[in-house]
Amino acid sequence: MPARASIVLLLLALGLHLGISTHHLGMGNLAGHEFRQTQTALSILFIQQEDNYALAYPTPLFGPPWSIPMEFPLYQWTVARVINLTGWSIPFAGRLVSLVCFYLTLPAAFMLLRRWKLSMNAARLCLTLILITPVYVFYSRAILIESMALMTSVWFLWAFERLCRAPKISWAIATSILGTAAVLVKVTTFITWCGAAAIIGLTWSWKEWRRGGLRPWLETVGWGSCVAALPGAAILWWLNFADTIKTQSPGGAELASSALSHVNFGEWNDRVGSESLHSLAREMGKGTLPWWLLGLVFLVGLGTMNRQGKKIAGLVLGFGATLMLFPVLYHRHDYYFYAVALMPACALGILLGQGVKHRVLKWAAYATVLLLFGIQASSYHRNYWHLQHLVSYGGTGLTNFMKDMLPADEALVVTGQDWAPVIPYYTQRRGIMIRNDIAHSSEKLLRHINHVKTTKVSALIVTDAATLPNAAINFITHTLELEATPSITHDNIQVYLASHLRSPTLIRLAENMNYSGVEIIGIPDAPPPAPEPNPIVADEQIHPIDPLQAQITFAPISPAPYQYRCKFGLGASYHDGHSVVGAHPDSDMWIRIPAGSTKITYLIGMDSGTFDAVGDSDGVVFTVVGTDEAGAETILASHLLDPANNVEHRTGGAFEIDLPTEFIEVILRTRARETYNFDWAYWRSVKIR
Repeated sequence: MPARASIVLLLLALGLHLGISTHHLGMGNLAGHEFRQTQTALSILFIQQEDNYALAYPTPLFGPPWSIPMEFPLYQWTVARVINLTGWSIPFAGRLVSLVCFYLTLPAAFMLLRRWKLSMNAARLCLTLILITPVYVFYSRAILIESMALMTSVWFLWAFERLCRAPKISWAIATSILGTAAVLVKVTTFITWCGAAAIIGLTWSWKEWRRGGLRPWLETVGWGSCVAALPGAAILWWLNFADTIKTQSPGGAELASSALSHVNFGEWNDRVGSESLHSLAREMGKGTLPWWLLGLVFLVGLGTMNRQGKKIAGLVLGFGATLMLFPVLYHRHDYYFYAVALMPACALGILLGQGVKHRVLKWAAYATVLLLFGIQASSYHRNYWHLQHLVSYGGTGLTNFMKDMLPADEALVVTGQDWAPVIPYYTQRRGIMIRNDIAHSSEKLLRHINHVKTTKVSALIVTDAATLPNAAINFITHTLELEATPSITHDNIQVYLASHLRSPTLIRLAENMNYSGVEIIGIPDAPPPAPEPNPIVADEQIHPIDPLQAQITFAPISPAPYQYRCKFGLGASYHDGHSVVGAHPDSDMWIRIPAGSTKITYLIGMDSGTFDAVGDSDGVVFTVVGTDEAGAETILASHLLDPANNVEHRTGGAFEIDLPTEFIEVILRTRARETYNFDWAYWRSVKIR
């Protein structure tokens, strides 16, 4: 009877898991950490569309090179191949691949449990509890790498355990390949299972030492070292490769592995702070087991301290150690529990398996399993069912409008969403996400927009209009040739269309207003003109600089000058793809030094016409002058560029100089030598910091 009961419970759990997890399997919305799911789905979309299976796979969020590889794309490649073979949608194919990976994890878990001397009934109970764990029901159907990472990690541990028992080259190769796949798919998942392998290896090597002395111990250690070599080398190679790609775009540099270490590993307070522990307990309760129940299981295991009790305590300790290693990841993201929820489920399963063997307690143990069915079902219904049961094909009226009416080969600039790819994915467009830290830093914003200004952009979507500085919006729209005022709204979102798209797009939209929440601003056939800065006055008198002039004409200078004087003119221009301030001599620009600034960096140059044109320039003197509170001027640096007569001067120059603390202003000057002919000088990337 006990064997039959454990089989019935396992089949019941399997049936419930299959039935619930496949409900709405093809629904288009990616609810449940939509940020992360749409990132994976966006990569799959462009891999499949472009037939691009490169290691620097596309995740078009920051501009060229349109890649920010966060993990090795084994899952993304697999889903893309399935779509190519079947024609299924990304949500259906992605969820099906995730489910298959989860179900393939179960045989490895079962064989490990049997290897650890668990009875058939106890092993079945462990699988039953795994199947009814909410995180394994909901996120096994998500477009995430979690189930593939878990599958490869658990099979790695099984293969490693077999290698310890039967040291053979075939098992070493299998273990090494599985470990490499696991660490590349998701290193934070693999670390836990690698730690378990290390404990198994140390235990086995100790047994070998006691059994045969130094030689068998060295052999065991040698096998373990060989197995660890390939996964270790692979992850070091991948991190270096991925970081190199990320740093090629301004928006991706902050996502390099070194920059994310504080998020991955957190601080001490993230491990012991009351707020963090409360968040950790909340997320644990949603996806796995309540903290108090897990604590009770641990105490029971610790109290018995027989062979099974040690296993229970070890599983709970391994689970807790992982949470303490990555506290921020686990108290912010419930799906991270996917990597380790097997451990508390198996700990509880082992405990109940002990009860099943007892003549009196066995029915109480089975009743407890049924009670857990109810507890986990209630938790799933409370935390996840509303997300899964929602009837939605993804996106909003706004994303549907942009998907239907904006050019497929042009990108969208998005602010206020950090780098969440929700809008790019649902519109199926390349995105240029203006991360929050970039949007509020003129230096970072200038670098980012200059990086993408040659990209065709169809619209700017501002989701944070209440907090985004108008100057930032003006700079983006001006540089990327977008309309200066929004044309469309959706709730609190504003859309600035490309100048060449505004009239035809709004006319089409006016004829088809079937997009929920989308409203037109203004008259479609009469787009407002883009704002123009006041003209520069070239009369050798001092003139103030208004905000629009500062934002547009003097954009390459940070902070912008507050006044100017010129003989022939100043103006925004481009040189070799870079925004510059053309400063034909004689010219002066006054810049206030921000508090705490100690350096000024700048580039100078002269247009190629200065040495190609008839007559040639005889050179320009660039001078940086510091001014103190009394108005006294001191020359900080002076440079002569004479490209017509000196070939080395044709590439200009980059400089950095110190700013003494007594200065409150800097003056940028250009002066002619003998003549003013063809003295087309410019300043570029001037920054005081």
